[in-house]
Amino acid sequence: MTHPENPTRPAGAAACSCGAWWTGISRSHCAADGCHRTFSGETAADRHRDRTAALEATP
Repeated sequence: MTHPENPTRPAGAAACSCGAWWTGISRSHCAADGCHRTFSGETAADRHRDRTAALEATP
């Protein structure tokens, strides 16, 4: 079954306002301005989040 507004997106897929969509409970998506990357698991998302926080804290 597909999403009624987007036939390429599976029904029940999570989505972001940027148009990205994903399935699976371990997937993560960064909705920060200019990013919108989707990660295959929590570890990759955590690394991305830690790296982004470190860059923002650098004067």
